[in-house]
Amino acid sequence: MKHLRLTGLSLFISGFILFILTFFAGNYKLTGEILNATVKDDAQFKLLETGLSPLYNQEFSNSFQFVGKLNAAFRELNNKQIATYEITGSEADQIVQLNETQLNAETLASVFAENDIGLSMQVFLLLKNLELRLKRLQMIFANMQL
Repeated sequence: MKHLRLTGLSLFISGFILFILTFFAGNYKLTGEILNATVKDDAQFKLLETGLSPLYNQEFSNSFQFVGKLNAAFRELNNKQIATYEITGSEADQIVQLNETQLNAETLASVFAENDIGLSMQVFLLLKNLELRLKRLQMIFANMQL
């Protein structure tokens, strides 16, 4: 009985170790075809392609490295857009706080009440698309093994 229990315990520990190792196994690679298949809008694709093209065809040995590089690229893209549209840090924080899951025009207009509403609509569309695409790409790439 003791040998059976030790055998079961060793099989369980071995299986658990193999399960943990699968998180670090696999190769991840971003290509233009994958990005094009994921992002349907041409304007969004062009915007994302400029920021993600340095990652094309690079192989990453685990998902942590891959997602880390994606996050860094998205951060850089977001910072460029914030600089382009001259959004202050407090305005960006306010937008994120008011729109937890999805941006809408009413809350965005309230953030930019003192500013040009036409510009706020452009910013609204840009931020909405980038945020939704970021979440979708992160989910897809985190689960994708190539």
